[in-house]
Amino acid sequence: MSKRQAECVRLAKLGKTGIQIADELGISPKTVSVHLHNARKAGVRMRAMSHRMISLPVDLRLKLDRRARKLEIDAGELARKIIGAYFECA
Repeated sequence: MSKRQAECVRLAKLGKTGIQIADELGISPKTVSVHLHNARKAGVRMRAMSHRMISLPVDLRLKLDRRARKLEIDAGELARKIIGAYFECA
């Protein structure tokens, strides 16, 4: 996998959209789509983290919302940071 593909995958795992990835890396959304498609063909899983927030238990989602309000950030952003940090350590 190329360095650019790996960077696209890393950002996708953080829950970023293709357009957000394109803006951050300074490439076109179509190029991001191609990189992610090729990574998927190679067996790389991504976007799993953005879907995990949906399946969290209600009490945990409420705790994330309360903590996010204290930190004055979006609860989804907080969840992505927590989950991203977990997967970087794993």
